[in-house]
Amino acid sequence: MKINRIFALLSMSALSLLAGCKMVDLPLIYTHTYAETQCSDPWTFTQDATHEESIEAYLEGEGVAVEMIAIEGTSGGIVTCAACTCPSGRTISVQVPDNDHDKIEALGWAKIE
Repeated sequence: MKINRIFALLSMSALSLLAGCKMVDLPLIYTHTYAETQCSDPWTFTQDATHEESIEAYLEGEGVAVEMIAIEGTSGGIVTCAACTCPSGRTISVQVPDNDHDKIEALGWAKIE
């Protein structure tokens, strides 16, 4: 009998705590990639910023909120073409909220499905 009262009290406490909780809708986050070129990318680099900071500043200037940015090499460092429009062998990945999905695709970034 005492166990039933304790269980009932704990159940009512848990329900009252849950009733006070508010569900929060988190925004959807999408990952997009960009194949970096030797020197014809739309962002500029400065001595005071890292590569990632320069890319993030460019995207934010275009109205895209960047949640995460990563750069990884894809060709083992071997350059087969030195023209400005040739790929550098590095792929840039960024995560952006759903409401910026169309903006970043318009800038030439591809969504990862």
